[in-house]
Parts: sequence; structure tokens; C-alpha cells
Amino acid sequence: MTANIFPDSNTSIYYGTWNVSCYGANDATLYVVGDGTDHGPFTYQWVGPNGFTSNNDTISSLYAGLYSVTVFDSNYCSVNRSFNVTSPLPLEYTTIRVDRHESCEGSCNGQVILDVTGGTVPYTGTSTNISSGVVLSSVIRDSVLPNMCSGTWNISVTDTNVRDPICTPIFFTASISFFV
Repeated sequence: MTANIFPDSNTSIYYGTWNVSCYGANDATLYVVGDGTDHGPFTYQWVGPNGFTSNNDTISSLYAGLYSVTVFDSNYCSVNRSFNVTSPLPLEYTTIRVDRHESCEGSCNGQVILDVTGGTVPYTGTSTNISSGVVLSSVIRDSVLPNMCSGTWNISVTDTNVRDPICTPIFFTASISFFV
């Protein structure tokens, strides 16, 4: 009589991932659930950047980087999976030019072209008039900061994470002058 014995190759994992919300934050989460076999309970071995290790099925407070988990069943059959946790790039911008001057004094329909990269859209431009202190705020669409009035302005750009308590707002300021 001959017996054929095959390893249990049905061990699998289900997983979920939440990436880092803003540049430099450590708010990502990964989880896995062992499945596909009757040989529970499962054990977990995670490794990640900067010497990160864990034996839990869920890991959190993660920075961007590559994380790998090996899931073992009670027969020590295993399955391995790697996850690349991502983060938005740092928010940066450059003031390119005045695209359209105000058509009439007080109409506030001027436009400034900005080159915005990184962060998480949508972007908001906040302009402060250097002389009067008037503050205007507009969503930047297609690199255009609209609704600008004549004058000299300091322009700050923020991304959607400016109100996220985990994210530290990043403000860049540029000055621009244009007149009717």
C-alpha cells in the first residue's frame, strides 16, 4: 500500500490597508486574516522599515514603507504577503505668473497660475493683501487661483489635510503684485 501525503496548500490571507494620509505622518493601518484551512489558530509575524516587528493580525501607526507578514497555521504551513504603504509627496508650489489681471477695480476676477505638486487634492489658496490685510480663500482648479483683486498679496497653499489633526499643515508663502 502506498500513501501520498501533500502539504496543505490552501492557507490564504485576506487583508485590508489604509495608507498614510499626509506626508510624514504615521497613521497607516494593515490587517490580515488567515483562512483556507482548518488548522487554526493562526499566528502572525510582521516585519517592516526601521526594525518594525509585530505578532498581531492588525498593525497601525505605520509610516510609509514596505511591510511583510507571514501567517502560520497550527501545522506551521505558511503564506507570506508584502504591502507597500504609501504616503503623499510633500506639498510644494511655485507661483508661475499672473494669468489675468482684474478687469475693473473691485471686480476681483484676476487669476494667478500656480504649479502645485504633492500633498492631497483639493488644494486651497489663501491670499492676504499686504496693505489692507484682506484675506481671500479659493480652491485651486487646474493650477489656477481665481478671484484675485488688484494689489500685492501673500499666497499660501494648503491641501485637503490641513484640518486633519494627525497632519501638520504645511504653508508656503509667495508674494505677487498685479493691478488693473
